[in-house]
Parts: sequence; structure tokens; C-alpha cells
Amino acid sequence: SDSGGFPKLENAVNTVTTRATATTVQVSFGDVPAGTWAVAVHHDHDADGRIDFRWFPPGPSEGTSASCASRPLAIPRWKSCSFVMAEADQVLRTPMWY
Repeated sequence: SDSGGFPKLENAVNTVTTRATATTVQVSFGDVPAGTWAVAVHHDHDADGRIDFRWFPPGPSEGTSASCASRPLAIPRWKSCSFVMAEADQVLRTPMWY
């Protein structure tokens, strides 16, 4: 909900865990008040509870996504990923980056 904690899981206001059983996965965050938010997504392929990284090319070796307009070159930042949620049933689509 603010720049201080994004995108760290331990600072998340809300989290959702689901199985990736199809090429498109849909989740709902329940009752989220209107305001400015950012979303980060992690496909924990090996189910170890953390994002795995590789040296070359540098970056995550598991799928990630965020509410950014485009794929960030480094860790997603609040400034480029935050959006205003005005409706309770707003839909946000984020492509996974592998």
C-alpha cells in the first residue's frame, strides 16, 4: 500500500497463494479498499517459499510479475507499478516474466 515495503512479501498488506494449474490463473484479493496499490507476483516453481535467482542472465529464475506497465530491468519499484484502484471489483491483468 506504499513505497516503503513494495515488493517485499513481509510488508504485504494482503497475500494470495494458489496453484498454477493452467496458463491463466485468476486470484481475488477479497475486500481491498479504494486507494493506491501495487501488486507483485511470484511463481514459486519449486515450492521453496522464495524467489530463486540466476547469475546469467542476472535476475529471477522463476516467473515473476508486477502491476508495472512493462517488465522492469531490476526489482519492480513502487513508482512504476502503483495504480489507483477506484472500484471494489477492478480487474488487473499481469503477464508473467520468465
